[in-house]
Amino acid sequence: MAKAKQVAAALRTIAENLDKEPESEVGTYFLIDVVGNDKQVFLNKARLMPRPVTKKWSPDSLTLTHNFMASSDKYDYALRYYIEIPRNTVCELVEPAKPAVYRCEPLLSDEEEAAIDGVTL
Repeated sequence: MAKAKQVAAALRTIAENLDKEPESEVGTYFLIDVVGNDKQVFLNKARLMPRPVTKKWSPDSLTLTHNFMASSDKYDYALRYYIEIPRNTVCELVEPAKPAVYRCEPLLSDEEEAAIDGVTL
C-alpha cells in the first residue's frame, strides 16, 4: 500500500506539470479515494485531509469531502477531494432495513385496466 510520502510526490508531479501553463483552463480535478474496508486507513486519511471537511452519510457509506474552490462562485471547484468507506465498516448494524408494505385501492376500473393491458404504471 502506498505511503503518504509517495502520494504526495505523485501529486507534486501533477502540480508541477500544471504550473508549466498556469493560465490554461483545465476544469475541475477530482480526487476520489475509496478506502475499502480498512477503518484505520480511512481514519489516517481523514486526519490528513485539509479542512473544512463535509461529512455525509448515505445508506451504504460515509463520505468526507473537501472542496478546493477556483473562485467564490458556488460550483466553481478547482479540485474536489473525496474519501469514502462502507458504512458497515464503521457502524454496527442494529436493525436491518425492512421493505415497505403498501395497501392500495384500485385506481382504474376493470374496463380502464383492460384498455391499457400490457402497459406498466
